[in-house]
Amino acid sequence: MSDSIPPSSSRISGQYALWAVGGLLLAALGAWILITLASAPLVPHLPQIPGLARGGAVSGLPTREMEDALDRAKQAMYARHRGAHAFAWSSRIVDWIGFGLTSAITLIAGALGRVMRPGDDPAAAAHEALASGTTSSSRRWVTIVGVIAALASVMIGLSSRLQSESQREMDQAEKLRLLIVTARKDFINASTPEQAETIVSNFEAETRKNE
Repeated sequence: MSDSIPPSSSRISGQYALWAVGGLLLAALGAWILITLASAPLVPHLPQIPGLARGGAVSGLPTREMEDALDRAKQAMYARHRGAHAFAWSSRIVDWIGFGLTSAITLIAGALGRVMRPGDDPAAAAHEALASGTTSSSRRWVTIVGVIAALASVMIGLSSRLQSESQREMDQAEKLRLLIVTARKDFINASTPEQAETIVSNFEAETRKNE
């Protein structure tokens, strides 16, 4: 039969080939990690916004109140930036774990005598090899492959969720940045103390909404 167990020499050669594939997969994962570490910042880049200009033409402006409001808004913006950065790195780490798990399933499928074809799902191929009865301890391997496949699937979904959260945090940070820039400009251009107080009050209210 064409599905019979190959001779011992062929199996040994196949094992060597699988070890080579495993080494390449690990090297690819290592290169991916190193390139990311070299190119992606480990700490978030926080935008710098200047404080209020001193010595304006209008006297009696609530400068201290505006400076305090600016500081609170900046801290909220920085917190959003740090959150986006943390979510982005968490997504990368999860991607690395998922890649490693998928590679492990591929290696198991090959070790069980199943030749992978383009477009094949590694988990399905491993289960097909186990169902063919070409290996002992099939029940144990089915459990192992099932657990790894489930974890890989979870990693894919988790990575997508983390990326979405990172983008949401970054959008909120940008919204706060624009709010700060606009409020600062309006305050500097205020013509009366009453107008400046209104700007400060509205600015504080919008900051609380976006914290």
